[in-house]
Amino acid sequence: RFVMTAALSADSRTLAAVTMGQENGVFASYVVFYHVNSDKEAGKCTLRGSMVYDLTAAGSGFCAVTEEQLCFIGTDGVMTAAYDYGGDYLRRVSVSEDGYAAVLLGRYKVGSQLRLVTANSDGKELGSLDLDGDVLSMSACGRYVAVLFADRLVIYNKNLKEYATLQGVSSAGDVLMRSDGSAVLAGS
Repeated sequence: RFVMTAALSADSRTLAAVTMGQENGVFASYVVFYHVNSDKEAGKCTLRGSMVYDLTAAGSGFCAVTEEQLCFIGTDGVMTAAYDYGGDYLRRVSVSEDGYAAVLLGRYKVGSQLRLVTANSDGKELGSLDLDGDVLSMSACGRYVAVLFADRLVIYNKNLKEYATLQGVSSAGDVLMRSDGSAVLAGS
């Protein structure tokens, strides 16, 4: 198997690594868990038919981002919850270590009909918001989600209620949200 990505738990005690392979002729991603003080496998979660794009610490476990859903997995290898995109296409995702994820979904493979959703580690939707305009970057951290558009930065709370807006950010290309409510913009 090939290791695709890995992540360290928020308490730095568990390492999770994503490998890919086949099981009974079906493509599968495996999330394998190790305690950092041991080389023995502590658990494994098999995601059949899914490719894991990213793996991040989220709350007391991990969030595996796939093409169809977010999978919340405990450090023991048990998938505790999932949030399904409902047929929409994944455009961007940002997982907060606080145990929720912000997902930007498109109704179509191309175009700007977008929906921003936040989901917690129980797989429950916290908020949903239709967006207009191209999203250049987004970042979730603490209680906030920052969304950078071509002409403005909007910071929402994790339930997607608008918290702050900054106009005139045309030179910015990336945003990094911080847990204290501030955001860092980077440009050329």
